[in-house]
Amino acid sequence: MIGSVKVGLSAAGMIAISAGLSAQTLPEADVDELRTRVVELEARLRAIEAPAGDNWLTEQRAEEIRGLVRDVLADADTRASLLQGGLTAGYGKHFFVGSDDGNFLLEHAMKLQTRFVYNRRNEDTPSDDEDRWGFEQRRMELYLKGHIISPDLTYKVKIAANRSGGSVRLDDAVIGYRLNDSWKIDVGQFKVPFLREFLVSSGRQQAVERSYVNHVFNANRSQGVQLNYTDENWSLKAMVHDGSGQKNTSFASDRTDVALSGRAELRLAGEWSQFKDFASWPDEDLGVLLGAAVDYEVGETGFGTDTADLLKYTIDVSAEFGGWNLYGALIGQHVDDNGSASFADADQFGFLVQGGVFIIPDTLDVFARYEYLDLDGGVFDVKSGSMTATADDEINIITIGTNYYFKKHMLKLSADVVWVLDPLPESDTGAGLLSSSDGDQLAIRFQWQLYF
Repeated sequence: MIGSVKVGLSAAGMIAISAGLSAQTLPEADVDELRTRVVELEARLRAIEAPAGDNWLTEQRAEEIRGLVRDVLADADTRASLLQGGLTAGYGKHFFVGSDDGNFLLEHAMKLQTRFVYNRRNEDTPSDDEDRWGFEQRRMELYLKGHIISPDLTYKVKIAANRSGGSVRLDDAVIGYRLNDSWKIDVGQFKVPFLREFLVSSGRQQAVERSYVNHVFNANRSQGVQLNYTDENWSLKAMVHDGSGQKNTSFASDRTDVALSGRAELRLAGEWSQFKDFASWPDEDLGVLLGAAVDYEVGETGFGTDTADLLKYTIDVSAEFGGWNLYGALIGQHVDDNGSASFADADQFGFLVQGGVFIIPDTLDVFARYEYLDLDGGVFDVKSGSMTATADDEINIITIGTNYYFKKHMLKLSADVVWVLDPLPESDTGAGLLSSSDGDQLAIRFQWQLYF
């Protein structure tokens, strides 16, 4: 008799535990069936208890077991109701968790770039090391983005590890609100709408790193408010911000009194999604995009704080031909010393042309890029407002390379060679380039990227 009781208890326990573990995935009808079977087992236990006549299973202990079974079933019901109430998760473009009504969404993304760089400079100074090489963790970035309360209320946060000591910095912190299908407002810290090369993610470039032209002229990130307009053919952005490169600054420590930026893009052919990178995938249709932008910054004025005014402008064109891609940009910059800076006014100019083609569809491409800069006496640092003088105004740079795509930009191996034909007045260590005063230099770069 006692053995029968044990069998019954074991069966009841197994069914209850199974119900608790499986309620998240079983249909409601199956959960009801399990509940009915437990009730039947309880009835059998009561029938067995009466004639047993021993103390192995007292009424109190039986009631405790029945209570445990009821608690397990109640927990299973709760878990099932949570699932049925609308939690969704999975992987689309990124890992995500959201509510089934679509009002809450959290997406997570990560970018890892591990790089090897060899640099050789022709220097006449004996103390200079002409050969430098080694590995670096170029980027480690984490993204959280999505919407809350409504799909119209969006957010994005991006944090990144610094190569110098591994310290963490904040890159993006954006709250957005979509007014309708065409208009949206963004508030926070994010990329200034100026150079297309910088607006395209570092994980979606063709070269291992962005150009030196981008290093000199781009507006980087800043804090401010941006109004966006997008329709079938046009994209317009207008931003009021703290100035080029003024991220993570307080209201009292930026370089400008006011800064205004605007960018317009006209899509002549193709889809907007094609222009999120520079590659032209073989299955894509013809795509053509024209862009133009301007950035005007009034330097900080006041007792002992006057800094330079800045006017930047650019036009660019992007074209994709089902496996072939071309990109070109012209950039100009006028630096006004504002009557108090320690350097003369400068009118600087640069352009670049870049093109590539897939030689194995969706797998292997090759590309080349040419850059030219006329610095008119120096390189202007937008963060500090200072000018680094240079004796050689003109710089020519050639880059050639290749990408092997295991899973498009999600997993790829990149390699390129950068030849700087002239002395370089300022280092761009993020690109593997070092300042040089006596001659040209060569940089060889390999990069392994994971971006998901």
